[in-house]
Amino acid sequence: MRIIGARFVVILLAVLVVGTTACVSTNKLPLLEGKEVVAMVNGEPITREEYEQEISSLHAKMAEKKDAAHEMTAADKAAEKKAPPIDYAGLLKRMIDARLVVQEAKKIGLNELPEVREQIANNSQKALRTYLMNQALKDVKPDESVVGELYDKAIHEWKFKAVMFPKEDDAKKMEKGIKAGGDFAALADDALADKKARRAVDEGYLDGNQVFPQIYDALLTMGTGSVSPIIPVTGGFALVKLDDGRVVESEKKKELATEEALRRKKEEVTKAFIASVKTKLAKTDTALLDALDFESSLVVFEELTKDERVLTEIAGNGRITVADLAGELQRRYFHGVERQIGKKGLNTKKYPVLNEMVEKKVLEQEARNDGLDKTDAYAVRVKANEDSLLFGVFVQKIVLPEIKIEESEIKVYYDGHLSAYTSSERMQLDSVVFTKRSDAEEAMRKLRSGDQLSWIKANAEGQVGKDAEGLLELSGTVVMVPTLAAGLKSALSGAGAGDFRLYESPEGYFYAISVVAMFPPSVQDYSAVRPAIARQLYTERVQTGVAGWIEKLRSAGTVAVYLKY
Repeated sequence: MRIIGARFVVILLAVLVVGTTACVSTNKLPLLEGKEVVAMVNGEPITREEYEQEISSLHAKMAEKKDAAHEMTAADKAAEKKAPPIDYAGLLKRMIDARLVVQEAKKIGLNELPEVREQIANNSQKALRTYLMNQALKDVKPDESVVGELYDKAIHEWKFKAVMFPKEDDAKKMEKGIKAGGDFAALADDALADKKARRAVDEGYLDGNQVFPQIYDALLTMGTGSVSPIIPVTGGFALVKLDDGRVVESEKKKELATEEALRRKKEEVTKAFIASVKTKLAKTDTALLDALDFESSLVVFEELTKDERVLTEIAGNGRITVADLAGELQRRYFHGVERQIGKKGLNTKKYPVLNEMVEKKVLEQEARNDGLDKTDAYAVRVKANEDSLLFGVFVQKIVLPEIKIEESEIKVYYDGHLSAYTSSERMQLDSVVFTKRSDAEEAMRKLRSGDQLSWIKANAEGQVGKDAEGLLELSGTVVMVPTLAAGLKSALSGAGAGDFRLYESPEGYFYAISVVAMFPPSVQDYSAVRPAIARQLYTERVQTGVAGWIEKLRSAGTVAVYLKY
């Protein structure tokens, strides 16, 4: 059985919450076995520790979003700024709702299903390993020299042309041509035309972290306009001509350099820690491992699945046998291991697969040796994982079988929401842009007299540079009319295909615009949007079904909330 993932459960619970945004209270809470209790659900406590761990999880997710912010679009960042603060009261309500569902799941025995018990055990072991590694990494700091190196690479930016040659002799031929006074661009074009090279870089600024290390080292020594010697790089040989270089410092770049240096340091410490634990706790019979042949025949492989010879002894945590390794290899192949018999691969994979198996067992044992499995923090995380799993199983086993979406419902929704499936009016626009109105007006006159826009672009003087700040890209571009800036939309009002319009932008640029084509609004075909509508209706029906169960369980149960906001 495929068990619904925790992410689905989080989303499902999030849409069910209704509460007031507030701060966590410091009011005196009742104690049960020495632990503060924020709520009681049918006599079962939700402790302050459980509640605060959920808050910590939310903060961690918010931090992850912040870490990814430099990759967000402007629209993403705007939406992020509008995101509401943590709804603490709503969070507690979600926890109570989930607890009610989990209690019902246990009452009907869902926690006793073999596949659920196995998943609970796997989750508990994973939580223990994660807890151990978090403890091992909690005091790790980035190497400042690495921070400096990464930051230095980030602030140095270059605009350059580069060509890559698979063969060194071809690179030497171009180098010889340059030394003889040849033009870099022309020689590069010849090499590209002869298919002796490929263009690596020819536009925009790149920082030191975005280029090959060998090219970075060369760029540091080059002056504007100079050409590098031949640079051996992965996959061939490069020649570089530097057009411009600059240094752009920023706090964001320093922050990213620090984060990357910390990631590298944690990776280094993680590898060293795991290696030390394996040395301390595990002993592997490498001669036996080397001798195992999983590829010779299916009969031999099946015999190995029953082979109880010990491959690895784990101090305090049992052993890994040949049969265990064969079984794990078997599980790795969804379509069956028999397809791999006689091919190379299984004997190669036996090493990393056993390594992973050993790593898991030694980390679990080291955590137990440190007493981490006896801590309240671990117990809370295990219970949270179990509750999340049981919530998902309840939804899958009890709620989903009752959900049915009829074809007529999908069609009714489509007919009632046609505006949502109607595309906006679009225009295909081309333009030539000038710094002076008089030049743009002259271009408009020529266009209306029959001159080609492409000719005007190629020959007219006074045009705005392609890299000018705020310049609109209107070169055969298809645009959505409702999304256009008010001034541009006004200038294009009433225009049709073949018309020309003049537009002055807020930056003071003058656009002579050609309306190449018009695309009127159109309704998407029912068959095209039906799957999306069906998914939406199904999700809404699931949410309604879960909400109905929660309401029923609340009415039949006893809930007391002690935390005040």
